[in-house]
Amino acid sequence: MAFPPYKQYTTCIDAVYFNKSSVYVQSTIVAVGIVTPLAAFAALVDPLCLLALIPVFAAAWIVGYCYWFLHQRLICLPPPANLTGTGGSNQLAIGMVIDTLPPSGNSFPDSLDTDYSFGLLIAPNNPGDPQSVVEASSPYGFLVTEQPATHNIGMPYTGHPGTYLPTGQTAETLHCEFEGAGVYDFLLAASISLAVAIAAFMVCLLVPFPVGAIIALILAILSLLGLATGAIIGSNDNASPSDETPALGSDLHAGDILVVAGAWVYDSGHQPSGWNEIHPIKFCSPLGHYDGEWPANLNDLEAFWATALGDATSTTTIELQKQPQNQWQVHPILDGCQPVVIV
Repeated sequence: MAFPPYKQYTTCIDAVYFNKSSVYVQSTIVAVGIVTPLAAFAALVDPLCLLALIPVFAAAWIVGYCYWFLHQRLICLPPPANLTGTGGSNQLAIGMVIDTLPPSGNSFPDSLDTDYSFGLLIAPNNPGDPQSVVEASSPYGFLVTEQPATHNIGMPYTGHPGTYLPTGQTAETLHCEFEGAGVYDFLLAASISLAVAIAAFMVCLLVPFPVGAIIALILAILSLLGLATGAIIGSNDNASPSDETPALGSDLHAGDILVVAGAWVYDSGHQPSGWNEIHPIKFCSPLGHYDGEWPANLNDLEAFWATALGDATSTTTIELQKQPQNQWQVHPILDGCQPVVIV
C-alpha cells in the first residue's frame, strides 16, 4: 500500500487459520518440539548434558511466544464488501482521542509491549454515546461492530469502551496502535540466544569433559544474558505518535481530532474480552480539536480523506510508483530518469 513510511512489526492471520489454543500451550509445544530430539540424543551420549537443555527450552519458549504475539495474535478483518472472505484490509476513520495508553510504566513482561495506544471515538459520535449508537453510526460504525470473520470461529466480542478524560463520560472506541519494536527486539534476542544455547549443548556432548562442560557453561550463561539484554532493550524501544507524524508530537491529548488509517484487525490477546482495532496505524494526521461539537465541514473532510486514501492506495497509483522515472529520491532533475519512448 502506498502509505507514507510507518513502523510495522506484526502481521495478521486469516480467521480460518487462527489457532484458538492458549499461547502458553502453543509456546510450550514449540519448545518441546525443539528440545525433545536433543534430549533423546543426550540420553544416549551423555545424560549429564541434559542440564544444558534448560537454556535451550527457555529461549525456544520465548521465541514461540514472541512469534505468536507478532504473527498469530491479530486476526485479519476482510473489507466490508467481502465480510466472509479471507485477507485483511486497510480502513480509514475520522474521530477524536478519548484516552491514551503510552508504553511506559508497565512492569516486565508487559513492558515489552511498547505500542502507543489510544481510543478513538469515531465521528460523528459524542462522549456518552452507548455502544449500540456508535456501532450504528455512519460512515465508520462498522469498524467497531463484531464481524462474521471472528464471530464464526467463536471469538468473544465485548467492544472497547473508553473514558473521555475531560468529562468522565464513557463511549465505545476504535482502539488504535502505533507499533513499538519491543517484542520484535526480544524475538531477535531470543533467536540468537537459542542458537547460542544449542551450541552450548553440542559442545557439552562433543568436547571431552571437563573442557566441554566449562565451555558449555559459559555459552549457556551467555545465552541467558542475551535473553536479559533483549528484554531490557525491548522494554525501552517505545513507540510514539511522532514516529509516523512529527506534527503529532510524542503524546496525544483527549479531544484531538485525527484522521487515522491502517490495518483493520481483531486482537485475540485480550480474552475473555475482544474488539476490533487499527493495528498498526499506517497514516495519522491532526485535523483539529473537539470543543463540544464536530467541525461543521465534517462531511467534506470524510469525503476528502476517503478519496485521498483510495487514490493513494489504488492499483494504478502503486503501479505508476514502481516505474523507474518515479523512483527519484531528491528531485527528478538530479536523480531521476526519463521514461522509455517507444517509437
